[in-house]
Amino acid sequence: WGPLFGGISGQVNAAFTEESIGQLKLTAFAAIPNDMLELGPVWVEQYVRTLLVESYSIGLEYGFINGNGNNQPIGLLKNVAENGAISDKTASGTLTFAPSQYGEIVAGELYNVVKELSVDADGESRKVLNKVVMVVNPIDAIGVQARNTIQTANGQWVMALPYNIQVVESEEVPVGKALFFVKGQYTAVIAGGYKLKKFDQTLAIEDATLYTIKQFANGKPKDNKAAVVYNLDIKFTAPSTEPAGA
Repeated sequence: WGPLFGGISGQVNAAFTEESIGQLKLTAFAAIPNDMLELGPVWVEQYVRTLLVESYSIGLEYGFINGNGNNQPIGLLKNVAENGAISDKTASGTLTFAPSQYGEIVAGELYNVVKELSVDADGESRKVLNKVVMVVNPIDAIGVQARNTIQTANGQWVMALPYNIQVVESEEVPVGKALFFVKGQYTAVIAGGYKLKKFDQTLAIEDATLYTIKQFANGKPKDNKAAVVYNLDIKFTAPSTEPAGA
């Protein structure tokens, strides 16, 4: 800051760092008998191609969440020690999403999550509002949704979490766990699109056609505070059937 019509001051010191991240190869293949391709339904080949693409997508999801760093990406569920050793993250606490009159319990539990993510591994604060994503197993997603769904005055059911936390389902997250990460704090590198090829000579002696798919990709968190893990303890109590005054 300075006086109006004053000179330009306050030089910005830009710090540049070099990030080295190699590429890994994600692959899958399927061998289909030629008799099936020649005599079977016309959609067999399209089914095989679709299956390989789905397998590729699952492989990427596994790597970015659960990858152990051994010819795999380093997943969000992992910590990296100073010596390069990779280990599973330990839970920072437990979330119950227990009901309360004004939602204080849910707001308080998730406040602790957001607060923990708002400080990086070096102890520096960072903005995380509207950038926090919660990843849960589809089984737990039902409980989270049930505990955070309300009916509006016009009869609509609305599911919302405080602090604009986005909920995403993934089978790669263990049941009973919740993974929270900050958008922009995970480096996911994908080199071009996937390559799906068909070879009709490779398995000629087996009278089969080979389909392959490959993708060059890698990923790792920017630091160990890019994501945190919490245990889930969501319980539902059935309403009492005893008569009033019993």
